[in-house]
Amino acid sequence: MNINISDFVSDEVAITIDVNATVMNAISVMTSARHNYVLVTDNDSTVGIFTDRDLLNRVTGEKLIPAEVVIRDVMTPNPDTLKTDDHISYAIEKMGRNGFRNIPIEDESGTTSVLTVWNIISHLSEILDDAEQAENDKEIVDEITDTGGG
Repeated sequence: MNINISDFVSDEVAITIDVNATVMNAISVMTSARHNYVLVTDNDSTVGIFTDRDLLNRVTGEKLIPAEVVIRDVMTPNPDTLKTDDHISYAIEKMGRNGFRNIPIEDESGTTSVLTVWNIISHLSEILDDAEQAENDKEIVDEITDTGGG
């Protein structure tokens, strides 16, 4: 699919938390925003990502106390990022190969958003619905099934 990531990412700016915050602060931010991630920043620069998996594996799994643990000690540092003009097929491949459900996306201005597996599923659902309604329209079917290969 030769569609850019910008077509999949919502206009919502990623939720962030300072690298010196506690895990309990991160949980509060994630719960309020209804997201399973928070980007970790240091002086407005993204230095990590903290997800519900990090909470389970690095905090709960290690029997740590969320109010006492600093996020920098349990985050995933230096997360892979993509650009808004990267193809969605590349993002899907990267997510599948690495087991990511969230990938930070940087636009030309340096603003960071997050591409989630739910963004992809939602958008693909719309495309497949359009294709079903235009079942005989070869152009739509070709666009959907083009993986960008040779």
